[in-house]
Amino acid sequence: MMNAPRVMIVEDDEDDFILARDLLQEVYGADIEVDWAPAWKDGLDALVAAKHDVFLVDYRLGARDGLDLVQEANAQGCMAPIILLSGQDSPEIDLRAMSVGAQDYLVKDSITADQLARAIRYGINQKRVEKRLIDLAQYDSLTGLANRSLFHDRLDAAIAQARRDDRNVAVLLLDLDRFKDINDTFGHPAGDALLKSVAARLKSCMRETDIVARISGDEFAIIATNLERKNAASRVADKICASFKDPFQLNGRDVYISVSIGISILDQGMSDSEPLLKNADVAMYQAKLENGAAFRYFDEAMNEREQAFKLMEHEIRVALQRQDFILHYQPKLNLETGEVVGVEALLRWPHRDRGMVPPSDIIPIAEATGLIQPIGAWVLRQSCAQIKKWRALGLPPIPIAANTSALQFKRAGLVDVVSEALADADISPDLLELEITESVAMDRSGVAAGVINQLCDLGVRVTIDDFGTDFATFRLLTDVPVNGIKVDRSFVNMMTRDPKNAAIVKAIILMGRDLGLSVVAEGVETEAEYQFLRGHGCEQVQGWYFSPALPPDQFADWYRTRQRPKLSTIALD
Repeated sequence: MMNAPRVMIVEDDEDDFILARDLLQEVYGADIEVDWAPAWKDGLDALVAAKHDVFLVDYRLGARDGLDLVQEANAQGCMAPIILLSGQDSPEIDLRAMSVGAQDYLVKDSITADQLARAIRYGINQKRVEKRLIDLAQYDSLTGLANRSLFHDRLDAAIAQARRDDRNVAVLLLDLDRFKDINDTFGHPAGDALLKSVAARLKSCMRETDIVARISGDEFAIIATNLERKNAASRVADKICASFKDPFQLNGRDVYISVSIGISILDQGMSDSEPLLKNADVAMYQAKLENGAAFRYFDEAMNEREQAFKLMEHEIRVALQRQDFILHYQPKLNLETGEVVGVEALLRWPHRDRGMVPPSDIIPIAEATGLIQPIGAWVLRQSCAQIKKWRALGLPPIPIAANTSALQFKRAGLVDVVSEALADADISPDLLELEITESVAMDRSGVAAGVINQLCDLGVRVTIDDFGTDFATFRLLTDVPVNGIKVDRSFVNMMTRDPKNAAIVKAIILMGRDLGLSVVAEGVETEAEYQFLRGHGCEQVQGWYFSPALPPDQFADWYRTRQRPKLSTIALD
């Protein structure tokens, strides 16, 4: 005996209901669950509730017939199979039944148990296939969330409902911060597993009335409906951001990832959903530009910033293609002897309208757009090539330190880029130094530590830049094989005026010396700062007090002709 479905019979004649029920019991046994809806309205409520596996609907139901019922139920999203029953054999009714969405049409007087069983089995299987096709068309196959197409349909419906009820509706666009690093580090299967976990976490943060969708690779969207106040979407965004503070499990490891969220509120002047989505997208990128892990509401000023951002991005791309960027070099000196022990390569962009554009205007946009990868590779190649050029001009081997973005460390290929740059310039690896931020050294995934180990094995030096801004880095100095640390300029600039900053600088110098690390104080601008550092045994110094960053040729001239500062003759304090 086949498994018995749960059946609803929509029939206004009790005798006909009993006959249909008895026939079902003949097919499935006396324990089959059969319910009865004696009126058109009862039948519609049951069809919309969709708690039954199959519906047997009588053609004649009083003022409104069964065809109307089938059509209305399907219009309201009913996905259950419906079999229309009639007391007359009519090809016209048969055709109409199929056109409004019934799965079969049976004549009451001639129905056999086998015919009914076959009709039910066919109807259920047909609906399963239809549902599968709908799911493929409207739902994301990886996460099970609504896809872009269904999201747009639901958003249009939510907007119409909000206008009828005079309520607010918000769109939240979410983008995972640095998701590409996960794919590059762990592989795409792990990335897919993370997306599924993210989808589950997002659903756990939502109310029943909210809609969550995956609209592209690592972008998700939420429709927050029925909001009493425009700022109520903040509660949704806060809950999401808080949930991402907990790690995700990936290949047995804790992986931390944050999310940038842009929020746009429906404005009565909006004619459709497009401006709502565009505004949310603008706000999301603003959140990402501000280092991510946050949410931002759209405001009109963001449009101006977005246009300026896009223009700058385009100009950076063109400058990279044309090789318009240049490097200036600021010397680092041994504080005791005055000898030049190296230089730091600093990115510059001679723009025809903006003048000399500093790194602070380039790097944030480059990191947000992925351009930091080719720019960083260019800086490394140019730095290595410059060492070789200076040697050809008769200068001794001068080590160059290049700033390296966190994204370069987290994405595959940095070690290969460094190896190729060294090989092309035919220079010793110890002449290249990579400066990393504390955030790179503190990377919880362990990826950066692995890259640092490979670089050290290659013979390249690694220094932590801006050291001291996060004391959590101290514990990493014994775990990560760095060669040196640079005292952040904010401490250097305040150490002669503030005892607390002075104490921090002293502690960093002493600790670096005890750990066998070179200690560089950057941003030295006054004689008082120089004297303080020398008096407390800082090994190296860098800053405008000694020299600004210079173009390659000017640095070579400065190196040859400069009068070496008589640093050793300055009295200690």
